[in-house]
Amino acid sequence: MRFMLWRHVGPVSEIPCVSRLTAWVLLLTGLALAQPSSNDARMSSLMREPSRTLNFKVSPADAGLFYSNQEPVERGLDGAFILERPRSDLGAAERLDCEFRSAGFAPVHLSLNWSDIVKWSQAGGNYPQPISLQPLSAGAYLRIYPWLFVPVAATPLALLWLAWRWRKNQRILMLDRRLQTLVPSSARQLDPLLGLAVGKYRLIRKLGEGGMARVYAAYPAADLDENQAVALKVLRLELQSEALRRQFEQEIALSIQLNHPNIIRIIDWGWQESRAYLVMELLEGTPLLKKIPPQGMSLDELRRVLKPWVAALNYAHQRSIVHRDVKPDNAFVTKSGLFKLLDFGLACEGAEGMGTPGYMAPEQAAGQLAGPAADQYALGASLFQMLCSRRPFQADDPIMELRNQATQEPPGIRQFRPDLPESVEQALKRMLAPRPEDRFPNLDEVLRALSQSTAPS
Repeated sequence: MRFMLWRHVGPVSEIPCVSRLTAWVLLLTGLALAQPSSNDARMSSLMREPSRTLNFKVSPADAGLFYSNQEPVERGLDGAFILERPRSDLGAAERLDCEFRSAGFAPVHLSLNWSDIVKWSQAGGNYPQPISLQPLSAGAYLRIYPWLFVPVAATPLALLWLAWRWRKNQRILMLDRRLQTLVPSSARQLDPLLGLAVGKYRLIRKLGEGGMARVYAAYPAADLDENQAVALKVLRLELQSEALRRQFEQEIALSIQLNHPNIIRIIDWGWQESRAYLVMELLEGTPLLKKIPPQGMSLDELRRVLKPWVAALNYAHQRSIVHRDVKPDNAFVTKSGLFKLLDFGLACEGAEGMGTPGYMAPEQAAGQLAGPAADQYALGASLFQMLCSRRPFQADDPIMELRNQATQEPPGIRQFRPDLPESVEQALKRMLAPRPEDRFPNLDEVLRALSQSTAPS
């Protein structure tokens, strides 16, 4: 009975207590919801606060005003800026951070008190201080727009390149006009090589031509400066064989080493297709062959030429270099009277090779070793020609002339020049001996023999 009584009576007795508790909870919750927070109250007051307008004297006129949060400030119809008080969860802000901006100008930052803004707006909206934005510098542009560095850096380079190309084209046109003046079309028709570039030089005019080469006056191709003119010899010989090319290169390398006042200076050399060329100093004067009078030179004139000639050959022989083509054509007298020995391009270190018929020693013509004695033989033939205006074994056919050199004794020069002393004739006969061992032991002995000779009384 007691158990049943609890089940039916107990809960019913507790109902009023639960109801009262629930009612109190609902009452307190309703009051809380009905009471507005202080923040909401402040935000509501800000929402109800009117916007303020200020007029700024801004330069440039298209500058805009932006809040610190990057939002733009609206302009009114009269151009005034409409400012609103900043709002946040913490309440009304007392300062307004903003800045003026315009494309191409440095921004101007402002930090204004809201109380001042209110007073200025109530006073007519005139902000007394003018705002002037300064144009951005190049450095500022690059800091703001770093991608501009590429075109900014490329522009002067492009301008420099264009200026260089323009100057180069103008230089080419100027050189072309100068070349047309130096080498007219009529001259090119007579000689197709004129005006062409050979190595670093351009051929300007022809100086001479021989059996193995043509010689031109050439100017540097870069500027056609006539003060740097050279003599350029283009060999007719086409050296297709690699062995011949190597031998020629060795010979030129030896020739470049020669540094003597009576030997022409070789400046450079190279190949034009399969033809070799030599670049030498340009001499002004006359080839020795053209200075030989019809009746021949006097003995004193010959001695004046012989001394530097012997000095040049001795200098080369001491360095194991044999000229192998000694003749009056390869000797030159400058305007100042200086003797120059030419054409060491055919010289080599004791090697066999070809020369010129009428001057070539018999052993050289036979393809044997050509040493200093071969140069002595050629010098003797040259002196013979200088004294009587003809070669010792002169003939119409070069082959016949070579045969006479190999088979006949050298003629006596006194049958052509009776006024010369016997000692000169004997000295020349010894120089022209068919066998190398029968000649003078060296050129100093030749010079001594001819210097001591006197004309017959």
